[in-house]
Amino acid sequence: MYQETEKFKKCGKLFWPLVIGAVLLPFLLSLIKELSGGAFQISSFLTLAVVLMIFVVIAFVMILGNGMILSSFVGRTASGVNTLPYHFRQTYEDDVLHNRLYIDTDNGVIGYISKYNPFQIQIFNASRIDQMKTVTSSTRGISFVFYIDGKKIKMYTLMAEHVMYKNSAEAKEAMAEADKYVTYLQEAKRVAEQRRR
Repeated sequence: MYQETEKFKKCGKLFWPLVIGAVLLPFLLSLIKELSGGAFQISSFLTLAVVLMIFVVIAFVMILGNGMILSSFVGRTASGVNTLPYHFRQTYEDDVLHNRLYIDTDNGVIGYISKYNPFQIQIFNASRIDQMKTVTSSTRGISFVFYIDGKKIKMYTLMAEHVMYKNSAEAKEAMAEADKYVTYLQEAKRVAEQRRR
């Protein structure tokens, strides 16, 4: 049996070292350039560091914001979900945040792959989740949220690219989709709690 994840991790082990390394890299490259040039000048060191930092920040925003690279890692990890001994009949792929949710209402288990922790399928007894609800915002979009061990997870069913009217057909469809997954999560939690008795 696949082991239940002991502690929920939205970010993997490599995430923060990569972020910190990316922040320090421009300063390190600037320092090497200045020291190899002979006389160290703080003004040219800082100018080069700031320019490089802008490029690094833009690259990080593109990688993390767009999610294309991270979502490919999530997709590879997700290919292993079918080998697990669960009935993940209800699955949701968030096209905005690039996270994936798997719900087994038969056994009261959920699986989750975070784009910031894309190499791990985290498995949880559904009794650990709570505060499942649909959230609507005319400026942000429609999502369903829930908490695992007190940490919030948001899954978008519709991202607002403009001001969205909640009575529109598109919004109603997205709310119905979010409500459906809230119901699945509630059912999985109910089953998990019954099994614990």
